[in-house]
Amino acid sequence: MALCEIDWKSLATLISPIITGTVALFIFFNWKNQKGAEAIALESKEAIKELLDLVYISGKLEHTPSYTTERNSMEFDVNQFFSVVDVVIKRLYFLDNAIYEPELKIFTENFQDYQSGFIKFHDRRINNLVPISNLLIADSNIVIPSSNYRSFEKYKSYIDNILQILQPYSTFQKTPKFK
Repeated sequence: MALCEIDWKSLATLISPIITGTVALFIFFNWKNQKGAEAIALESKEAIKELLDLVYISGKLEHTPSYTTERNSMEFDVNQFFSVVDVVIKRLYFLDNAIYEPELKIFTENFQDYQSGFIKFHDRRINNLVPISNLLIADSNIVIPSSNYRSFEKYKSYIDNILQILQPYSTFQKTPKFK
């Protein structure tokens, strides 16, 4: 009978560290993934805000009449656009390097080129601004560059695609797969 008796106190002493260690590892890995998801959500939210700023600034540039006398205002908007683009590029590269999202990688790689193409158009507009006083003179040689609404819509569509990728991460609807 002595062979079948179990010393529960000794057995509990042996098993409790194993159970405690397993629970601690389980909690640690869940916590690590949760904190990573929080970091991605926060970065996604900030990128979304800045992308919306880009849409606002580009819409403002797009709808500024070419004959405006507000050259300084337009130049300020272009400079603001560039500074926001720099921040967005950094955020997109961070997200692209942190998580596995093939569509985001495509947009991140093309983002800077897309921005420079859009802004070159507005640089040409700024350089060709015609003072209103010149418009009053009926001179057939004055060429007033007009905004290219299709350009803005295409740009906005491009930004919308990026927003659709980031939105589920920012609201914890999609769990990031970390690299």
